[in-house]
Amino acid sequence: MSLPHFLAKELFKVLGYEVRRVPNVATVMSRGCEVIDPVTTQYLQAPAVYEVAVAETRGLFALGLPLREDIHPFVKAAVIAKGHVNPGPQIRAILTRYYDAVTPRAALEVVDLTEEDAPGLSGVPPEGWIFPWSDRSVEQTMKARRRSMRLDALQYGKSMPPGQGFTAFGPAGEAKLDLEVMRIERLVRSCTANGFRSFDRKNPLRVTALRREKAYRWLVADGHHRFAACAAFSIKSVPVIVRNIVRREDHEYWPQVVSGVFQPSGALKLFDRLFQGEPAQICHGWDSANGEDAIAFA
Repeated sequence: MSLPHFLAKELFKVLGYEVRRVPNVATVMSRGCEVIDPVTTQYLQAPAVYEVAVAETRGLFALGLPLREDIHPFVKAAVIAKGHVNPGPQIRAILTRYYDAVTPRAALEVVDLTEEDAPGLSGVPPEGWIFPWSDRSVEQTMKARRRSMRLDALQYGKSMPPGQGFTAFGPAGEAKLDLEVMRIERLVRSCTANGFRSFDRKNPLRVTALRREKAYRWLVADGHHRFAACAAFSIKSVPVIVRNIVRREDHEYWPQVVSGVFQPSGALKLFDRLFQGEPAQICHGWDSANGEDAIAFA
């Protein structure tokens, strides 16, 4: 990186923005019956684009929600909004119900583990949850997460005061609800009018690959709302960039297992829950909180 580029990048960082290079990608999957294992990406010079099944994708981070209308609030909101000219009130009602019901009191509730499973998360607030394969500490994660929420809002011309809430769970303030309603409403309107844009090189969908033996599931890293829109419009698969690959057999070497935040057994519990598509306990029955549209969890 040249000095001018470095200085410009640092200046934008001070202003609260992150500069990313648009990736040059290599498509190595979805060519008829030819499927190349995602591990191949480790030997490529460029990120690889994969076609992943929406049904095998998990959203809202450690909550691990499958992209189904009966479980995922963004999918449910988008499905209902498709039939309305002015869907804002319907979207807001669903999201309000979700954020009012899914309000973890601690990080352990987010990852759905006990103190014995993850002793390093004991006493940590909800926004401090981390994955056992994360390379950031709890403190670094909390700082980055709060900064990310502010930057996320700026993309839509909104300001996000501290304490307004997080995308995955509540409680959520009015500013956060306004932002989420706007995002889903715009996506539904765009998909209805123009269809879904399959691959955006400037802002691609990104996932983490969870690998058990030779099978994969996909954990959304970037694009939670867009994935939800795909599910709402019955899109079966989408091209994504695989950000990293987490192999179950490597669990004893995951950074937050080595550091002692997670016990090996607890790390495996979280991995297997996400892989199998089981939502965290705190999410069960959120839509029946007011006696309407009860959700059945399989």
